[in-house]
Amino acid sequence: MPHKLIALALICAAVGHVANAQAADRAQQMQRVVDGLNSPDPVTRMVTLEDALANGDKNLKQIAISTALASSDQTVRTAAVEAAFSQKPSFVIEFVAGPEGKMDYWESTGGSIEVQIKDFNKDTGTFMGTTPYATSRDKQRVYKLGAISGDRISFDVSVGGFAGDNCRGSVSAKDGGTLMKGTMSCDDMPYDIQVDLLR
Repeated sequence: MPHKLIALALICAAVGHVANAQAADRAQQMQRVVDGLNSPDPVTRMVTLEDALANGDKNLKQIAISTALASSDQTVRTAAVEAAFSQKPSFVIEFVAGPEGKMDYWESTGGSIEVQIKDFNKDTGTFMGTTPYATSRDKQRVYKLGAISGDRISFDVSVGGFAGDNCRGSVSAKDGGTLMKGTMSCDDMPYDIQVDLLR
């Protein structure tokens, strides 16, 4: 085999070895976050989450938030909800179930509505939200108040002609998964909803 081909083969092998080592290090780093968030020690859980959120690595943050949202520790879930929410310009309300014959309100939306966020205040947990279906005849115009309290997000939204002018809902992360689940009432019609903060 010519010397150039041997050298090229050695270089490729070295590069492959380095790439495999980096992948293994990366996997270990992510596993440490998951293990830390599942630690029996509450201090370790919070420190792990804080460290992962302070890291500039987007994927590491996603793993941390996803794991923390599914935690049985309400303090960790609360921190995860706040962290996920503060990084988003909007969240999507998905309709799961509602009064018989009344889900047709939402057929033209594809079964979901997006709430655009502005003026999120981390200190108070409050924000203003609007939907593409808000109408100007609403007395409070298109933006309505919402708030994060613990691991729960509550909100009012204007939806115009779909179901009167106002809907009020709340979702929480307490069910042990990454989907926040709850209810929303529009014109006194209750709907089961969910919000995926990682979407």
